[in-house]
Amino acid sequence: RQKAKIVERRRLVTGSLTRKAVRRAGIGSRYVGSHSRAPCTLDSIARIKGHSMSTAEMKERIAEASPRFKARMAGVFQLLEGLTATYGEVIVLGRVVVAGNAAATAANILGHERLFWLGFASSLIGVACHIAWVFLMYELLKPVNRGLSLLAAFVILVGCAIQALTSLLYLAPLLILHGGSSFSAFAPEQLQALALMFLKLNQYAYNIDLV
Repeated sequence: RQKAKIVERRRLVTGSLTRKAVRRAGIGSRYVGSHSRAPCTLDSIARIKGHSMSTAEMKERIAEASPRFKARMAGVFQLLEGLTATYGEVIVLGRVVVAGNAAATAANILGHERLFWLGFASSLIGVACHIAWVFLMYELLKPVNRGLSLLAAFVILVGCAIQALTSLLYLAPLLILHGGSSFSAFAPEQLQALALMFLKLNQYAYNIDLV
């Protein structure tokens, strides 16, 4: 009996010392509490350390994958911006606008309104994709040099504002040709010339945005 008591005391003392060592090592109390019913042995400590190491490795992998994911998304948005803006500003307007002929241009716009609206929507989507690309590039370059990346983002956002202006100029000819009583003071030939002028302004603004 005395030997059994001595062995039991040693076991209790060893368990309390092991718990103190675990607390000093910085291991969370919740892990110790969850194993408080079972004797705290070296195997359980190794298990807890392995769990904490695996969690840290997962966090490191997520941190490494995050810039890679942002870079891929930035590439996707840049591709979408190029495709949508080119379709709206180059392909659609290339089919509608007749250089130097306001009457033919106005007839094409009124005869292909769905195509014209599709080009306008495509131009707006291009602006949204461009803005998303700017913010993703800022997040990617911010750890390198925050001030320089902020300056680059500001300059590109100015280009996005010009691109948004081209979208407004894009829609102006259709509004003019459908003006009704708002433009009753103008002759049809004058409205057609005004619509063609806005399309030229759209082209100039788009060229500035490309620069």
